[in-house]
Formats: sequence, structure tokens, C-alpha cells
Amino acid sequence: MHLSRLTLNPRNRQVQSDLRNPYDLHRTLTFGWADEGQELPTGERVLWRLDAEQPPTLLVQSVTTPDWSRLMSRHPGYLDTFKVTALDPARLDALSQPEGRYRFRLRANPTVTKREDQEGEARNQKPKRYGLYSADAQAQWLVGLAARSGFVAERFEIVSSERFRARKGKALVTLAAATFEGELRVTDAPQLRAALQHGLGHGRAFGMGLLSLAPLS
Repeated sequence: MHLSRLTLNPRNRQVQSDLRNPYDLHRTLTFGWADEGQELPTGERVLWRLDAEQPPTLLVQSVTTPDWSRLMSRHPGYLDTFKVTALDPARLDALSQPEGRYRFRLRANPTVTKREDQEGEARNQKPKRYGLYSADAQAQWLVGLAARSGFVAERFEIVSSERFRARKGKALVTLAAATFEGELRVTDAPQLRAALQHGLGHGRAFGMGLLSLAPLS
């Protein structure tokens, strides 16, 4: 895996436009791997998170090595700085030891899936996903997600929570977003490694799902 820290140029018009719509920002980031109309490398899944707003700073995680000069060729002046760090398997193992405890940060899309069965409507209708907006519901969602992802969130807080609207093509979608920070304990190392590599929950193209770990000081 690779981690990139990108500082965007807030004076750049494309940056200003992308920051207003995270799906467009995600599409712009993919120029680090492929030109417009091209597929990403096989197995690639780009995860990212806006970690600071002044200046706008992104953490981007990828399977393969990005080439940010490609993005700069497409959008000159888009980046002020960038740094790419390769995460070797030994480092990933060090961050997912059984019963290990780590600091974590996660911006996620807390949701619940429900079927709408009204007045005998067909039960084969596709379930719908609904955002969770209360602090209690979001906290319970994280506890359940952690149990399925190889860890226990032993101590955490919701440092930000919002409802926002974004465009995906011609569609306008409304999403719940919450940023969790705290400490976790590993219960299933392979499951946690999969969560680190593939992300957690939905909304990944909108800057959610990237789980970051660091050793406890």
C-alpha cells in the first residue's frame, strides 16, 4: 500500500470547484493513475480523506504507486506539495498485531439498511440505505462495524458530524458523515488488515471509509 499526503493549492480554480463537490475531487485524484476514460490498475481502490481545510490537505491511500505529476499535467497548479510513502507488509503487520492497541481516525458514512414493506408491497424490493445523524446512532453504528472488522473501539469520540449534499453525475445525493477518533484493540488481525486495505462502510468516492492507525504514545 501507499500513502500520499497532498496539499492542494486553494487559489486553483479546479481545487475550489472540487472542494465544493467531493465526488469531483475523487475523480480528479484518479488522474494519479489513469487518464480520462482509462481504467484504474487492476485491484486499485483509491481511499482518501480531507484531513485539514487550511490549507486543504488530503490523505490518499492506494494499492499501487501514484504518479501525481500526471494530475499536475492535467491540472497545472493543482498541488502545492505532495509526499508518497510506501507501506511494506512488515509495517502493516506492526499496525495490526493481535490484541494490539492503536490510535485511530475514521471519517465514515454511518447508515442503516431497511426494507420498505407498505400495504403488501412486493418484498423483493431492493433495501434502501438511510443515513444516521444522531450521536447515539452513529456511535452504535461504529461499535457494530468494528465487531465485523476485527477490532473493538475501546474509547472514541465523534469530532465532527454533518449532513451534506453532493453531485454524482446528474444525481444529487444526501449523505451522513461522521469523523471518529479514539483508541481501538485488535480482535482479528486479518479482518483488520482487510479493513485497512479496502476501507470501511459506504461513501468511499465521497472521501469516507479510510481508517488510519498509529501506535499509542
